[in-house]
Amino acid sequence: MPDAQVYDEDLGRHPDNGYALLGRSQAFRLLGRADEAVAAAAAHAAAWMHADGPLADSCPMFSVLAEPQRGMSWLGR
Repeated sequence: MPDAQVYDEDLGRHPDNGYALLGRSQAFRLLGRADEAVAAAAAHAAAWMHADGPLADSCPMFSVLAEPQRGMSWLGR
């Protein structure tokens, strides 16, 4: 089961981190905490509004939109 606490700890060190805000929103949604999920999603949208592209996952390494850097490969890719 997802745990929003790990994202809260990351946000304590890196405020407005788009990856952590997205993960927090996803965790709250999966935990059935809809109001908190909506608030976290809004915070993510505000933090990420000027980014070049959307985030699909809270971990860039496992994002389906991400590509490995040249010369590197990721498990399953």
